Amino acid sequence: MKSHVLVSLMKPGAYGVGVLCLCAVTLFPACRKRDDGFQVVTIEGTIDKITLTSEETGEITVRYTDKSMREVRGTALVTQETEIMIGGAVAKLKDVREGERVRGEVRVERTRRRTTRTALKIYVDRAQPVIPDS
Repeated sequence: MKSHVLVSLMKPGAYGVGVLCLCAVTLFPACRKRDDGFQVVTIEGTIDKITLTSEETGEITVRYTDKSMREVRGTALVTQETEIMIGGAVAKLKDVREGERVRGEVRVERTRRRTTRTALKIYVDRAQPVIPDS
């Protein structure tokens, strides 16, 4: 690839400027913009631990089986934007109990230095739904 790009640089015209930029990005990886991305992962497991910072926010740790069929623990932030449903009713993090079966979606965001997991949706199947606060 390098020799092809260098040969293209010798062609006259505006095309060479674009190839020069491509060449600089290809030959000098430090010049590339880092592609920090995120993905949304669906998990299903058992709630291992809940840490509240308020009635609606905190952290949730879930034990689940990963793609390799290993049991792992994952912790995610729960924000005010996290959708929490228990038995089909809207709920708050304070209503969720350790040991319950849960399924949900987690946004996994990777940057150069760290990985952040944020719960987007938490669904708990419970026979008795939560009674809303009055």
